Amino acid sequence: MGRVLTFSGILLAFGTYTLAVVEGHGYLGFLALAWEDAWAGQMLVDLAIALTLLLGFIEADAKERGLPFWPYLALTVTTGAIGPLSYMLHRSLHDFRHERMATAD
Repeated sequence: MGRVLTFSGILLAFGTYTLAVVEGHGYLGFLALAWEDAWAGQMLVDLAIALTLLLGFIEADAKERGLPFWPYLALTVTTGAIGPLSYMLHRSLHDFRHERMATAD
C-alpha cells in the first residue's frame, strides 16, 4: 500500500503543478522556451528520449501483468511524465490487489 500512496501523492502534486503551468503559459508554452534557449531545447530532446525508453519498459511490464499499455502511451505523449506516473499507480494498485487476494486464500 505504501507504493500506492507514494505514486498517488506524486501524481497529485505533479499533476496540480502541471495544470498550473499549462494554465499560466498554455499547453505548448514549453516549445517557445525550447526554441529560444539551447539548453531548454536539449532538455526537451533528452526528456523525449528518456520517456521513449521508459515506454518500452512499460509496454513489456504491462504485457507481463495483463495491464493495458495504450492509455499510458497516449498520456505520455500528451502529458509527459504524468503517463508513466499513472501507469506506476495502476501497476501498484494491481500488485496490491493480487497480494491481498493471495494472502486471503
